[in-house]
Amino acid sequence: LESLNLAPVELKEKIDAVTLKACLCEDLAATASITCHTNGKALPPAVAVCPGPNLAYFSKICSLEEMVGHIYGRTQLLSLLDRPNMFISELRLYTDYLKKEIRKKLDSFTVKEQKYFSEFKANMLDGVAYYKSLIPKLSEEAEQYREQMHEELLKLEQELLDVMIPGAQVLQAV
Repeated sequence: LESLNLAPVELKEKIDAVTLKACLCEDLAATASITCHTNGKALPPAVAVCPGPNLAYFSKICSLEEMVGHIYGRTQLLSLLDRPNMFISELRLYTDYLKKEIRKKLDSFTVKEQKYFSEFKANMLDGVAYYKSLIPKLSEEAEQYREQMHEELLKLEQELLDVMIPGAQVLQAV
C-alpha cells in the first residue's frame, strides 16, 4: 500500500481496512451463529478458523481433499510424528521468552522489571511442579512417553533455575 503513494489519510484508511482487529471468540463462533441465525448484528460476522497447535508440524501446502483425509485418519500429513508434549512445548516457549526479555534488559533493569521477571520465573517453576503432578495422571500414555516428559520437565526446570535476574536477590532480601 505504501508503494501506491497515497495521501496520508487515504493510506491510513487502507491500512486500517486490512488490519482490523478481530474478536477471536466471536469470529470462531461465527459459523455456528450464521448457521443457527443467532447473530443479531446488522453485518454478518467475520469467520475465523483456528488452525490448532499442530500447524507447526505441517511442512507443505495441502489441498482441501488431503487435509480432510488427514483429519479423518486416511492419510498422514504431519512432517514430525514424534512431537513433544504440548505442556513441554508451551514451557519451552515461555522459557525462551523469559531468557530473551532478560537479555534485552540486561543493563537497564528497573525494580519493577526485576519484580516482574522474578514473579514470572516463580510462576513458571510453579507450572513445572504442576506439570510434574500431571504425569502420573496420563494413564493412557505409554510409560516411555511419561518418562520422556518427566526428563524434559527436569531439563527445563534446571534451565529456569539457572536464569539469573539481575538485582532479584536484592528484592528477595527486602
